[in-house]
Amino acid sequence: MKKLSIALIMLSTFLGISTHTYACRCKGMSVEEGVKYSTVVFKGKVLSVVKTYNYEEVDLTLDFNYLDSLGKAPMYYVPLYYVALEVERVYKGIAVQNTVYIITPISGSTCGFLHFKKGLNFIVYAYKGFIFDKMFDQPLIHLNESQYWTNHCTRTYFWSKDEEDEILKIIEKSQTI
Repeated sequence: MKKLSIALIMLSTFLGISTHTYACRCKGMSVEEGVKYSTVVFKGKVLSVVKTYNYEEVDLTLDFNYLDSLGKAPMYYVPLYYVALEVERVYKGIAVQNTVYIITPISGSTCGFLHFKKGLNFIVYAYKGFIFDKMFDQPLIHLNESQYWTNHCTRTYFWSKDEEDEILKIIEKSQTI
């Protein structure tokens, strides 16, 4: 078995195939930290979940300018879930539209949030900003006003009354300070 592993590594090196692996690591986040570090926090009902390799088809704006190696295009795009949610209640974030689009990788090893299912309610902790970096040799993705990013390191999860009550206490506390 050891000889087979060594042979596969040597073959992939010879063929120019990357042997890098990326594992998602995150620590648990409290509700207070989730609210503090998120751009938006809302309750939403999933309208659709689309798996895509074609970022342009789901209206993501790509920027290849920061890639090195003579501005080469990536060999492939990291597959994403593009999730449409109907916003039912906003806890944080005044720019949230009636429909919000959440982007997350389709793999747990790249921190993707894999539990979105059509018709179910979630409390979503989401962010603006870039999605991938040079580690993945991917273009920078610019999000529009209705697009956000989440992953399984946030507190995004199925809606629960207890989670909602905790968020409301934190929001109320922050408004009285």
